[in-house]
Amino acid sequence: DIKCRPEDTFEDILSRLPEGWVPDICICTHIDWVFIPPGIEKAGFPIINITADWDYRIAIAKACAEIFDMTIVLGDDSKKAVESLGAENVYPFHYFGVLKEHIHNDIDSIKERKFDISFTGSINDVSHLDRSKWLLRLCELSDRYNIYINYPGSSIDEYLDILKKSKLVFTFHRRGELQLRFTDATAQGALVLDSGRETAKYFNAGEE
Repeated sequence: DIKCRPEDTFEDILSRLPEGWVPDICICTHIDWVFIPPGIEKAGFPIINITADWDYRIAIAKACAEIFDMTIVLGDDSKKAVESLGAENVYPFHYFGVLKEHIHNDIDSIKERKFDISFTGSINDVSHLDRSKWLLRLCELSDRYNIYINYPGSSIDEYLDILKKSKLVFTFHRRGELQLRFTDATAQGALVLDSGRETAKYFNAGEE
């Protein structure tokens, strides 16, 4: 229930913690898209940055590289890149997965599924111009296949229901790293085509 305003310093935030309680560690997730509290670099305990989108705003990524004690990234290529920005103690780790209750055990056969190809994700010509080009290609296929394109919204149930009804799901990561959409689609029994290098580390070729 502790609220942080953009202008708050890290000291301001700490002052709102229960009296006498001091963190052993501070973990910042998706710091790429939010404000970094001034003074966090002076914290009297380790600060950790978990980042997936460091390459969208390099200036922010460089600032994080210089102040955080540890950085968690999604692959070896990101590790090398973030280290080149000045980060120390950088570790690749896939910190997401599928909750047991979200695994679709009663899987419909592929031929019974409503959508031939589906795409769920943000659509933005500024940050994802390559994605918009890909979506245009999908639209061109709509006279031959049932295509579903939509932003998944905030409801995980709505998102997973779309994947349950999908025959084929494409996933793509600009750095070739594993992404959440791959694990989500796989858990719903969809056939997933993925161009990433990290994905192959988690599945047996020809078996899964």
